[in-house]
Amino acid sequence: MTLGLTLAITAGFLWSISNILDKLFVERVFRKPLTYLVALLLIDLPIGLGVILWRDLSLVPIDIIRVIVGCAFGLSGSLLYMFALQRDEVSRVVPLFSTAPIILTVFGALFLGERFALASYIGIVLIFIGAWTIQVRGSLVSPFQSRSGWIMLAAATAWATEIVIFKPIVNTAGALTVTTFAITINGAVSFLLLPFVWNALLHNIRSNLTARRAWLVLANEILNIGAYFIYFAAVGVWFASLVSAVSSVQYVFVYAWALVIAPLMPSIFTEERQMGVGLRRVAAIVAIILGVALLQ
Repeated sequence: MTLGLTLAITAGFLWSISNILDKLFVERVFRKPLTYLVALLLIDLPIGLGVILWRDLSLVPIDIIRVIVGCAFGLSGSLLYMFALQRDEVSRVVPLFSTAPIILTVFGALFLGERFALASYIGIVLIFIGAWTIQVRGSLVSPFQSRSGWIMLAAATAWATEIVIFKPIVNTAGALTVTTFAITINGAVSFLLLPFVWNALLHNIRSNLTARRAWLVLANEILNIGAYFIYFAAVGVWFASLVSAVSSVQYVFVYAWALVIAPLMPSIFTEERQMGVGLRRVAAIVAIILGVALLQ
């Protein structure tokens, strides 16, 4: 449990940085979500192939097919997330990730046979409540009244499906193998999508992509791959539902990053400038901490 817990928190922290960078790149550099997604995925292919050759990794054919299916769901979730970021503030989009642990708890019970003590279910609910309320403003249902609400619900469902598909393969082949094959497949898909975004990608590179931003894009995707690997390493040693719940500390980190960065980039993080440390957010953080402590 301790290792899975630590890995899940680490993945959540790394993804919180990636969330902020994603918002920056969607707004200032690539503009169109599909163009940005393809730019990231192009980085995946050489990294994935390099690791496969370096470590001599392999999967049986049936598991490769399962990884391909899982990647289809994962990429669908990623594209929906990019569209949501384009349409809405990062502090409205990211809390909607918190629906994923609830969805995964149901999927885990149905497809993975994951059953827990009552305290763990109470912990999952507390984490969900805390993650949901820490960044919303106004009504607690406001995220679903935003332009990105239902888009992110679909994205969370797609990601939960990907995890359910990957979990048995991680148990037998290991997190490194599954992660490496997944990013390699994702990278290959980027070349299939490249003709549809080629002109826009070239335009963005020429007009918006400075050398500094190019290095940041590369660093962001390496960060994302690292979080992806750490997350599945946690899934390999713990329950997928509980890993998903614990990684929801991501939203606490995003909230903290938004408070720091919003004054520096007011044109991008417009609503985040109005975010304060209110009693409700303090209570939300306490709920997340208590929820994690209840997981067994």
